[in-house]
Amino acid sequence: MLNRAVGVLAAAAVCAVLAGCGDDSSTSSTAPTSVVAGPDSAASSEPPLTMQPGPTTQAKACAEGRICSADQVIVSALEAVFSYRGTDTSPADSAAARAGDLLSPQYRTAVDGTWSLLAPITGAQWAEWKADRATVTAKADVLSDEHPPDTATSAARVATVTQTVTPGGQKLAPMTVWVVAKPGGSAGWQLTTITTQ
Repeated sequence: MLNRAVGVLAAAAVCAVLAGCGDDSSTSSTAPTSVVAGPDSAASSEPPLTMQPGPTTQAKACAEGRICSADQVIVSALEAVFSYRGTDTSPADSAAARAGDLLSPQYRTAVDGTWSLLAPITGAQWAEWKADRATVTAKADVLSDEHPPDTATSAARVATVTQTVTPGGQKLAPMTVWVVAKPGGSAGWQLTTITTQ
């Protein structure tokens, strides 16, 4: 009888340990997900990619009319998308328009009318910037975090975006941004996904 009770308790302990090994989404450290426009959004049957370190030197923005690296295009596109002018009709739509060919046509179509969701700006904040004819200048830095290996058709990165308001020099809270760039456009690469946290 004692052996049977010990056996039942041991089985219960094993079950409790196994139940505790499940996925706890409250401690997940995965990046937010984003819908990617175009045919690449289908689920892949390929095995997961290994990770490789990110670039160790900061990319400069891509000069207009030049063929650039994926990192340079990422920096240029993010700085355009997150920079605003108090003279704009609307902050995010106008900024996305200035990014031009650095964003893929499929991505533009997918997020048309929802640009403001990337970096929400309150109506009161925008009214203040318009009244001051302020400029919000973004600076993007590609982080050296690990990312899937680059291929001829894709480059994924994590970047930070900091914004400074002029006049006044106010610094807005920095944002972490996940991006994917694919070949295309006059600069050689275009962003197909921008996900903010």
